[in-house]
Amino acid sequence: MIKIGMAKVDLEEALRPANPIRERVEAIALYAQSEAVHTVWVVLDFMDFNLNVVNTLKAAVCKETGLAMDDVHIMTTHNHGAGTPDLETLARLTAQCAAQAKKTAAPAKMRSAHTVPDRQVNFLRRMEVPEFDGVTTLFWGTGRHDGYNSAPFVESAVQRIIAGQGPSYTGFAPTTRPEKPFPPADPDIFALEFRTLDDAPIGNIVRFASHVNTANRAGSFSSDFPFHLRRVMQEHLGGTPMFMTGPCADICPGMESKTSGEEAVLGPYLAERALAALESAEFTPVEQIDARMQAVSLPVHQAVLDEDVGISPEMPEELPARMRWLEAQRMQNSMPFLREKYTYGEKELKNTVDIHLGMLRFNDLVIAAFPGETFSETAKAVCDSFLGTDIVTVTEHERTVMYLPPLADCARGGYETTCRVTSDAAEAVLRDAAMKLTDSFIKGE
Repeated sequence: MIKIGMAKVDLEEALRPANPIRERVEAIALYAQSEAVHTVWVVLDFMDFNLNVVNTLKAAVCKETGLAMDDVHIMTTHNHGAGTPDLETLARLTAQCAAQAKKTAAPAKMRSAHTVPDRQVNFLRRMEVPEFDGVTTLFWGTGRHDGYNSAPFVESAVQRIIAGQGPSYTGFAPTTRPEKPFPPADPDIFALEFRTLDDAPIGNIVRFASHVNTANRAGSFSSDFPFHLRRVMQEHLGGTPMFMTGPCADICPGMESKTSGEEAVLGPYLAERALAALESAEFTPVEQIDARMQAVSLPVHQAVLDEDVGISPEMPEELPARMRWLEAQRMQNSMPFLREKYTYGEKELKNTVDIHLGMLRFNDLVIAAFPGETFSETAKAVCDSFLGTDIVTVTEHERTVMYLPPLADCARGGYETTCRVTSDAAEAVLRDAAMKLTDSFIKGE
């Protein structure tokens, strides 16, 4: 018999905050069981985890639930503003959440739907800059209020490079450049609802692709717009709501500033779209589940291995070369952070880093989970290769390796190329592994 259970836990105890919590920081667990499959997927309101954190949480969940390590999937919303947790307390709370989801699991029915926004709410944040013969990246500062116009940001970015001040990924300057909007990004809003066979609520999942960075401000903790989304979903459907972030390395939400309150607008908006889409969907019994975990070894960037990006001592005069020199300098300054992500919990340096792909099936629906900050192009390539199969792509699965830009993006520059552990070849390895895993998973091999 197939059973589904969901549960959530407040993580305030793990934060031990000196500052107030504006939106509750939570962990949400989804448990699925059949005669052959026992799996739990936990999504936490945090940005990224290193190997030690992932393994600590998984070990605690295994001890509490009796599941094997490969049956436990740890994910995050990629929320930038959740704070730094106390790991021991976080592990205990996460394990309790998973155990509660398992305890309450029941035979279930499901319905799911896809929809899209009726206005632009996210954008592809990497913008071409002719003066750089490449791209630059915008973190935040544009949206509905200016029609997603990139011109003032590009002007500011160019002026900084000319002045040799280093790349800046926010900031706007007066300009005579023609208006050029940032293009819309992955529009898919996916919703999945579970209820018991006698119609009691179990929970739901909403997926949308965007950095969760509308409310990460100093002086308080926040789970950002997913909190408001989950609140609306719970008010309307009951049960336990979960948010999963789609592959979003190159995607940001439209917002004017970190204090514009976009989290309280975007979250309910996405929930309302999801709820409207679900209204026309019919429930069917959950008759098939499956789950899989697969390790993939990705090549490590030589600069991370060497702890040295190898730039020349003099800043170039030519603007494209200057931009790349300054971005290389930025990567050098980030090296302690990158090395920590790469080496934590490992005894010796290796030229590869292991990540995990995750797969989850409910009837004919497949959820494909990628690691770290996967680009939307990577996920789209997988979906396009299996047209006719309902594949929902999500990210921040298991260990983070930061950004995983495709080869062409590596050459074009931008912030994402300076904040990565892996080499230019890594995305192709990841994409190929994801293709093969998806194919075998769909075939049930």
